Amino acid sequence: MQILQDATSIQTALATQAELARLITIHVEVLSEYQGYELSL
Repeated sequence: MQILQDATSIQTALATQAELARLITIHVEVLSEYQGYELSL
């Protein structure tokens, strides 16, 4: 288990773990389709 607490830890995880990056990217894209969510990677 990993705990990603801030933007730096998230960016490091995304840069080093392809599967995690893929899953988070998909989730951000899904949430971006709804009004009120302004997310970016």
